[in-house]
Amino acid sequence: MNKNINIASVLLWVLLIVILYFIIKYNWSRRWLYYYGSKMDGPFAWPIIGSAHKFIGGQEVFYKKVTDHLEKYPSIFKFWLGKDLIVVTSRPEDVEIILNCCLEKPKFYAYGKKLLRNCLFIAPVNNWKGKRKMVNPTFNSKILSTFTETFGKHANRLVSVFEEECGKETSDVLLKIFKCTLDTVCEALFDVDCSLLYGQEDYIRKVIRIEDIIAIRSISVWLQVDIFWKMSSLCREMDKACAETFSFIKQIINLKKLKQEDKNHPFTNFLLNLSKINAEIEDELQNILITGSESTALTVGMTLIVLGIHPEVQRKISDELDLIFDHDERDPTFEDINKMQYLECVIKETLRIFPIAPIIMRSIDQDIKLEQCTFPAGSMAFIPIHHIGKKPEFWKDPNKFDPDRFLPENNTNQHRCTFIPFSYGPRNCVGMKYGMMSMKVLLAAILRKYTIKPSQYKSLEDIELIFGMLAKPKHGYKIKLEKKYSTLSNSNTMSEIVNILSALTWIFSVFVLCFIIQYNWSRRWLYYYGSKINGPFGWPIIGSAHYLMGGQKVFHKKITKTLELQPSFFKFWLGNDLLVVTSNPKDVEFVLNTCFEKPKFYQKYSYKMIRNGLLTAPENIWRNRRKIINPTFNPKVLNSFMEIFARHANNLVDGFEENCGKESFDAFYTLFRCTLDMACETFADVDSTLLQGQDNYIRNIMRVENLIAIRTCSTWFHIDFIWETSSLSRQMDKACTEMFSFIQQIIQFKKINEVVTTENSCKEKQFLNHLLNCNKIDDSAILEELQNIMITGSETTAITTGIVLIVLGILPEIQSKIMDELESVFGTDDRKPTLEDINNLEYLERVIKETLRLFPTKPLIARLVDKEIKLNSHTIPAGSIVVIPICHIHKKAEFWNDPNKFDPDRFLPENNSKRHRCSFIPFSYGHRNCLGLKYGMMSMKVVLLTILRKYTIKASEYQKLEDVELIYSMVTKPTLGCKIKLEKKNVKGESKRSPINNC
Repeated sequence: MNKNINIASVLLWVLLIVILYFIIKYNWSRRWLYYYGSKMDGPFAWPIIGSAHKFIGGQEVFYKKVTDHLEKYPSIFKFWLGKDLIVVTSRPEDVEIILNCCLEKPKFYAYGKKLLRNCLFIAPVNNWKGKRKMVNPTFNSKILSTFTETFGKHANRLVSVFEEECGKETSDVLLKIFKCTLDTVCEALFDVDCSLLYGQEDYIRKVIRIEDIIAIRSISVWLQVDIFWKMSSLCREMDKACAETFSFIKQIINLKKLKQEDKNHPFTNFLLNLSKINAEIEDELQNILITGSESTALTVGMTLIVLGIHPEVQRKISDELDLIFDHDERDPTFEDINKMQYLECVIKETLRIFPIAPIIMRSIDQDIKLEQCTFPAGSMAFIPIHHIGKKPEFWKDPNKFDPDRFLPENNTNQHRCTFIPFSYGPRNCVGMKYGMMSMKVLLAAILRKYTIKPSQYKSLEDIELIFGMLAKPKHGYKIKLEKKYSTLSNSNTMSEIVNILSALTWIFSVFVLCFIIQYNWSRRWLYYYGSKINGPFGWPIIGSAHYLMGGQKVFHKKITKTLELQPSFFKFWLGNDLLVVTSNPKDVEFVLNTCFEKPKFYQKYSYKMIRNGLLTAPENIWRNRRKIINPTFNPKVLNSFMEIFARHANNLVDGFEENCGKESFDAFYTLFRCTLDMACETFADVDSTLLQGQDNYIRNIMRVENLIAIRTCSTWFHIDFIWETSSLSRQMDKACTEMFSFIQQIIQFKKINEVVTTENSCKEKQFLNHLLNCNKIDDSAILEELQNIMITGSETTAITTGIVLIVLGILPEIQSKIMDELESVFGTDDRKPTLEDINNLEYLERVIKETLRLFPTKPLIARLVDKEIKLNSHTIPAGSIVVIPICHIHKKAEFWNDPNKFDPDRFLPENNSKRHRCSFIPFSYGHRNCLGLKYGMMSMKVVLLTILRKYTIKASEYQKLEDVELIYSMVTKPTLGCKIKLEKKNVKGESKRSPINNC
């Protein structure tokens, strides 16, 4: 007895050792699977079953569980399905590599072998390659185009079958569509008349049932064991159903054998070639019949559901079809199908959100090293198409149904493997073009006859998918159909109206064409000479205006960018105007001394504000008035203004008192009020304290300038009709009326109070006095010129003074040098400045000039070329406009060393002599330069010295020069205003400290 027990124990131990040996050997052979798998994230795996327990729950919840895991884990993760390592990737770069390198299908595809046997879809690679080479030519575009008539015929039959569903609250249309696509495949690809066949409906039901059984087996771990599967009733049911489907295939083959007249049919030739190499014809017929009909039917059904939910998309498709067919009820041609671009986008968007084959799997037969990990040989790649199609990193607002995603311009930056409903690579779907054509014809036929309404599904979220080898809606393909009624009456009256309208259209078109030809012929030299100059691309009508679009806030920045990207001499089409831009000082000098006419847009946009004032007046008006006005700006007259400048500068300094100690305040408005009061007393010889409405006048100036800037930067407002009907135009009219009322008040006040002159007095030569007494200019012209001088003589001075204060706050060392100069001129005396003092403030003048170099208030000068001129070896035709970019010339490295540095010593006499006179022109140049440049410089120096004698300027909003961004508003201003911080200086008698030390 003991001897028997010992023998049994030994045998048991031997058996255990043998089993252990095989386990170790088996796992050793799979060591790289475990090694590389351990380096990836993924759900916990039990022995034997792996992570299969995560997907238990049956066919109805499998799709949802897969989706939940994909959302939970990173783009690459693994899970063990039994002993199989499944590596999931939703990175398009990895997908492309896998689908191009790994062509073998994994064992799970073998579950469908009884249905598809050894066909292209599941065949091993060595078998698949030969068949694919033979079948490829049967799906080229030329052959597909011959199927158009067949597609149209069966689509019309489906539309007729749908008639019985009209009016029902809900209809599941899948079987009807599937029958239509099945008949289409039989006739188009097999060249068999479907009316001679029987059993199509039974074949469809059997295919759907077999796919459900395959899905059940795929997600049931126990049924994956062959012995359990073969013992199950589902296996016997599947065997019977597959036999019946192949009976239908044999019926097709027998019919084909009887019909031998078409030897050139492409797919027939493919079948004959298969028979020569002893392949199974039945396998490929079954494969092409199922894949070519079911996938098409499912996608068409899903698209109809989506169109019911989104009527606006349906309307766009109908509009496209109306455009193609023009209400003609003819069948579509191959060209018509190609024109259905929006419909194709809708189909693609449906396949993105609801792909019929949501997963692609491939066996990994060799180690594949990817960017983030290695896929070991023996594992399986799992590519979740449905998840890739909804990833926000590839698709903006991915849950929104937006067919425009697939417009060509939106696909340029998209990786090719972010949308692969037909797979990708050498083993992609061979019939994808066939499928797209047949779907477009089917949907077009349905939508030309019916309106689709929602039924079971009210929103996309209502569509739950279930896994049945292919993904399908849980509640079927339920929609509601409403018949459309033709809008064509075909009556004689309608035909006559159409004919008359057609004739009138032709006549109008001829007139328009003649006008366009005549217009362009009259401008031929502009186009000819313009074509010889480099410049940005110009579109018809708008020219290159799109480069400057973006509104008032970015207009200055876009001009600067364009100037930096283009050469010193280039052309720019602004609508129909040819602009020639030059930043060559020699060209600038020639243009400003030769061309005196301002372009039309000066008058067009600012006429209501300045009318025919000197700034924008046509040349003939400008010449006459300039001669009259010139004497009012002679040095003797300007010198007489010193007392006025000093008095108002002191008033300004007193007004600044309340802002002392604040962290920041905008000095611009206070400066503007000061310079306006100066202008009233110097130009108009009117005591500003007796006037009313200065504040409102300033607000109106700024508002009108903003409106002009808005119009300039908005292409549509360039059209007078659109501008005149806008509320902005009405605002501008009101503001301009109020501005001229203020100017009229000044003139009336002056007429009432006669000029009192004394010996050596210059009062009779002051601007308004001179105009009223010269008898060479009428009242309306006086009104215009006073408006012009009040704006230009006060606003630009205020802006420049404000920017100088900003700069001094940023650069305390410059402020310190000015203070040294003021101390050398005034000492500790707080007397008012004299003309001699002003002339001695050379460093302060250089600071103002350097500020105007970096921040010119007028960044551009434009002149109309009224006769042909030569510039830079180019001919500039009459009718073009020369633009001089002051802002760019002032910062060109070839004229200015280290141009972005603030260095007032650039303007020392010895440095000025080295530069061309037109490398610095903040007040323009030539005969039509700024009349008041000396006035402006004098007033700015007085205001600045008065401020700096009492206050130290500190940086506030702007900490460095780069922070000072400019905004265009007829003149340029700092975007955030002239914000500074003031600190009051010590009282007279105490030693002054450098601003640097005070900081």
